[in-house]
Amino acid sequence: MKRKIASSFAADSNDFLWRVGLLKDNRPHDTTSFFAKLYVDLLMSAECALKSLIVSLSPASETPEDAYLKIRRIGHKLDKLYEEVERRASRRLKLLTPKQRALLMEANTIGVGYRYDITTFFFLSRESRLDRAFQQGPVSGILNYEFITAFYTMLHDLRDLAGTAERKRFGQLSPLTIKQLGKVNKREDDFFAAVGGRL
Repeated sequence: MKRKIASSFAADSNDFLWRVGLLKDNRPHDTTSFFAKLYVDLLMSAECALKSLIVSLSPASETPEDAYLKIRRIGHKLDKLYEEVERRASRRLKLLTPKQRALLMEANTIGVGYRYDITTFFFLSRESRLDRAFQQGPVSGILNYEFITAFYTMLHDLRDLAGTAERKRFGQLSPLTIKQLGKVNKREDDFFAAVGGRL
């Protein structure tokens, strides 16, 4: 069950990253609102990679339900997710460089709520003209092509870390017999019930 949780979040991370890759260099216009949508997809990619890492690095004594509920409680908070990854990865996996970690924390400063045009408009209008012009404000410093590109590039390494941790922990997936499939289905049903039917 842990393999399924970790691999699902790793796949989601890759999908969000892939979508940004398609849109980033084929964008219809350079508006802050458009960059906000790319930014939110990148945040979701980071979140999913970190959640995958937390499950892959979980101790054997932690049930899949407990691991899942842990990441669900942390939610969208990249700083808390990364701290949990650091705690679990200690002496087991080389993580992001200090510069990459700083970029992740900087990206975490405005959050997924900035996906709407009205939100970006309102908070950008609170920045000084000088900050907006030089993209140095709390919003303009993140919702711009240069930052989006740097974040996108760094997230390839984070996504790859999630894949490495998953393979290291769970190995190759082997084919299942019909009898084993029945047990897997029962385990999935038990998991769904244990997490309150909320995924």
